[in-house]
Amino acid sequence: RELGSKGITANLIAPGFVDSAMTAKLPQQLKDEACKMIAARRFGTAEEIAYAVAFFIPDHDILNALLAARRRGVDVKILLPEVSNHVVADWLSRGFYGELLRAGVRIFRYNDAMVHAKTATIDGRWSTVGTANIDRLSLTGNYEINLEILDDDLARHLETVFTNDLGQATELTLAEWDRRHLVARLCELLLRPLRPLL
Repeated sequence: RELGSKGITANLIAPGFVDSAMTAKLPQQLKDEACKMIAARRFGTAEEIAYAVAFFIPDHDILNALLAARRRGVDVKILLPEVSNHVVADWLSRGFYGELLRAGVRIFRYNDAMVHAKTATIDGRWSTVGTANIDRLSLTGNYEINLEILDDDLARHLETVFTNDLGQATELTLAEWDRRHLVARLCELLLRPLRPLL
């Protein structure tokens, strides 16, 4: 719907709120997939994607959409906390780093603080801001709420914030990732079965 006189288009995305008038007659599975479908659809036409998120445990659809975007030459940047407040989520997230880095996705780890942002911008036009992380619980079951917004000014502002945050972050390289300790690799492997639960 349009907001105010400026003509900003915004859509409410609320996968956990199953009594929404817009989704009340949809099957539960479709309601649960709302955030994921919107993100994957936008990734499919993107030229540049910037994601800042506290927890990153993508399911098959989101991961494949990001990897497909990279294969098309899309510039994909993800900003995550170096250490979050959930140790298991950190380890599960790290299990995706190798595949993403090999595909050319740029991963930045925010230093000395927990990043709680849940924002994304695409092509300086599309943005989402809200409470949903990139994990199964956020995208299918929790009471999360995001706005999908089409507005150049907001997208530019969020891109500026993202760029400023990169100044407090360290980029993770594939060479650095490949040098991680054997114990870290084993932890990632052992925790992999927990991915569908979080």
